Amino acid sequence: MRAIVIRKFGGPEVLQLEDVPEPEPRRTETVLSVHLAGVNYADVHVRDNTYLAPVELPYIPGNEVVGTAEGRWVVALTRGGGYAERVAVRRSLQWEIPDDVTDEQAVPLALQGNSAYHLLLTVAQVMKGQTVVIPAAAGGVGSLAVQLAEQQGARAIALASTEEKRRLALDLGAVAAVDSSDEDGVTERILEAAGGPVDTALEMTGGQTLHQTLAAIRPRGRLASPSPSAVSGSRTCTPIARSP
Repeated sequence: MRAIVIRKFGGPEVLQLEDVPEPEPRRTETVLSVHLAGVNYADVHVRDNTYLAPVELPYIPGNEVVGTAEGRWVVALTRGGGYAERVAVRRSLQWEIPDDVTDEQAVPLALQGNSAYHLLLTVAQVMKGQTVVIPAAAGGVGSLAVQLAEQQGARAIALASTEEKRRLALDLGAVAAVDSSDEDGVTERILEAAGGPVDTALEMTGGQTLHQTLAAIRPRGRLASPSPSAVSGSRTCTPIARSP
């Protein structure tokens, strides 16, 4: 079968179309015929060797796919291998796509959708009436988190670096959008937009942005951040409670 293979780190030119062996599924897996593969920033970091966890070469990128598995049309979460004609996927990590959902709508839900859902609702435990700060609100995870917050009845304060991105976040349901292009003063801009300290926040950048966001959270509020797992190469969601 054909696949996009990385044999050395570098720019887009290291993505090479090759003939590779068919996937050999384990007992808990099934082979999925790929119709559409999602492209994430994680794939870019893998390609140029800036990913948070080590990657062994050769490597086939791609962590979310749409296609057919055991006669079903599904979206699935993989651990790489999605940029191929076929990929082995765990049965527990594939979901049937409803008729009224397009492939393009479904494919980002496997990785980015799960990340947004669990950061916002499982870890941060955002509830109706609460105010939540969502960074990179026009990106994949951020834009989905804004919509989930709005459906939950929470007030989303979106952070975005350009006017166009802030307008998109507002269109998706954010109650306010804050300029995050300059880290200095982010705390004050969040407090002004929210009308005071917020209940919770998502944070994915670290550094000065983390400190600025944390300073805008009320005492005993919550901050949820995805942290890298050096063992598995996956990400786990870490809640951080602010002290009084």
